[in-house]
Amino acid sequence: MDSNELTSFEFVELVLKNKMVWGEDLTQIESLAMSVSTHLLHIKKEGIRKALKLVL
Repeated sequence: MDSNELTSFEFVELVLKNKMVWGEDLTQIESLAMSVSTHLLHIKKEGIRKALKLVL
């Protein structure tokens, strides 16, 4: 990973903190950033179909 690249968790945090999009800082919701980040990593690693099977 390039030193300028964001980790999946950092990316998710930036998106969830965007009050212009959500109207509030969603990182204040306990465990949301970690949960979203975990799901994003599964999607990146396994693909969307396999990742969805884990949660459906």
